[in-house]
Amino acid sequence: MGFPLYHILYLFMLPVWAQPGAKQLAPSFQLRRAAWSEDAENGEAEEVVTQDEKQLLNTPATLKCSLQSSQEVLVVTWQKKKAVSPENMVTFSKNHGVVVQPAYKDKLNITQLGLQNSTITFWNTTLEDEGCYMCLFNTFGSGKISGTSCLTLYVQPIVSLHYKFFEDHLNITCSATARPAPVISWKVAGSGIENSTESLSHPNGTTSVTSVLHVKDPKTQVGKEVICQVLHLGKVMDFRQTMNKGFWFSVPLLLSIVSLVILLILISILLYWKRHRNQDREP
Repeated sequence: MGFPLYHILYLFMLPVWAQPGAKQLAPSFQLRRAAWSEDAENGEAEEVVTQDEKQLLNTPATLKCSLQSSQEVLVVTWQKKKAVSPENMVTFSKNHGVVVQPAYKDKLNITQLGLQNSTITFWNTTLEDEGCYMCLFNTFGSGKISGTSCLTLYVQPIVSLHYKFFEDHLNITCSATARPAPVISWKVAGSGIENSTESLSHPNGTTSVTSVLHVKDPKTQVGKEVICQVLHLGKVMDFRQTMNKGFWFSVPLLLSIVSLVILLILISILLYWKRHRNQDREP
């Protein structure tokens, strides 16, 4: 009696492991045994449920933490993960209530007062608030049980799309500014089109991405629609622009027309002068 169940299973599995082709069974059994042993040793598996959050920059944000255990919790502590060591931000206990560290007093607070479920709220997020946070449940007799939740701050894209004709080519420019950096792609028909893209980071945490299409033969795009696609946080947005259908001159063509008009004027003047001279010679 009291002989562990996994020892009995182990004896039954020995002949199976000894057979050819049964090598993959051992690791699977070991993992299941480890999980079973941990549950048996601890009575139940402690688990902290958290969720990563994405929030608009300069707006309130919340992070939640829930302990899925019947352990008696004495203190809940929220920490910010940093390169050297975590930094305490705020704690909650029945004896002392909410205690916010001085560096975070005007920045956040615990908005769900519980020892099994805890929520912190940032009043107005800034770039410094982006990162990962730990919630620690200090339990009676079992020590600390922790979970991690990460906060990502974003800025919606601001997009501009325009075009400009030059002497021998056409430039179509699409610019998008957002956080995190957006990705620009194109839907355009035709050949002889080249694309160049540049990125510029700003102090406010946003990034501007500018993509330019260089069209070698502008006449091929007149009257056609171009689509600039902006990918941001997994969502694709289409921005459309139709090239102006108005009458378009190239410089060489314009020079040719002007030269022809001047030539016609000179010929007309010459013919008028000859006719007028002939009339003067008649008796």
